[in-house]
Amino acid sequence: MKTHSILQMVVLSLIMLGCVQAQEFIVIVNKANPIESLTKTELNDIFLKKELRWKSGEKIQPVNIVYSSELREIFTRSIHQKTVNQIRSFWQQSIYSGKQVQPIELTTETQMMAFVRDHIYSIGYVSSGATLLGVKKITIRDE
Repeated sequence: MKTHSILQMVVLSLIMLGCVQAQEFIVIVNKANPIESLTKTELNDIFLKKELRWKSGEKIQPVNIVYSSELREIFTRSIHQKTVNQIRSFWQQSIYSGKQVQPIELTTETQMMAFVRDHIYSIGYVSSGATLLGVKKITIRDE
């Protein structure tokens, strides 16, 4: 029991010092989507539209929160290992060259959940403390 308390204190201290980063967002899909987990690489490819279809063959519809959102910055740094401005530049170049258009952008997490709930093959993200309404969380698994 005493060891358990010490371990909790150490983990809490590391989190507070920034040595261990708690997941600040969760990835969501429609409840009818059979996907249960994805890697960060798979998420990167989906949100950069390098991967366009689910394994079932259905078209993936990624959805982002607007660039100005702190949640977007957290997601971008975690999944893409880049800043929001770097991703914005990627999409400007992609659009200019006629390759792809960026994913739909929504203003709020409520809009994000409503969109994912209403579109079976969509994927998005919300803050880790959000109450999930009509969507399910998927696990981000190790590579």
